[in-house]
Amino acid sequence: ALTVLLMLAGTVGLLPLLFALAPGVGRLKLFGIPLPWLLLGAGVYPYLIWLAWWSARRAERNEQAFEELVERP
Repeated sequence: ALTVLLMLAGTVGLLPLLFALAPGVGRLKLFGIPLPWLLLGAGVYPYLIWLAWWSARRAERNEQAFEELVERP
């Protein structure tokens, strides 16, 4: 869970900081939509879905390893 939190904070959490420190990046437009709106409004969701899938997969793997450990004779 800590890894997921750090990944989320290190990517999505730093985007507003990037736009604040580099105002030129914040003024870029893609398809007529400001880049910050595009990234924070649409670009983040596929990443969040992937992060949730990855986290659930790791949790299931950890549960399976624990189950195997407990069931050892």
